[in-house]
Amino acid sequence: MTMTFINADEGLPHELVLTTQRPPYGTVGATPTVAGAAVPVLVAASATAARENVSSFVARASGTLYYVCSVTGHAAAGMFGVFQVVG
Repeated sequence: MTMTFINADEGLPHELVLTTQRPPYGTVGATPTVAGAAVPVLVAASATAARENVSSFVARASGTLYYVCSVTGHAAAGMFGVFQVVG
């Protein structure tokens, strides 16, 4: 799987990790549990440009994965989601 992560939030950094850890998340987000499935901190977007990073990994098993912004307070504020790996 290849993920392209775009931060278009002017003034806010973001970071993405994939985990099997279910919500709720505390102020420090979640611990990554999928090897290679993380996007390092993307600095805040400028007024004229978003920031972008690409991460690729292999999902070795079917199941539920959660994508979580691990910047302090972001996951607790609802910056997370879920997808299913089928195969």
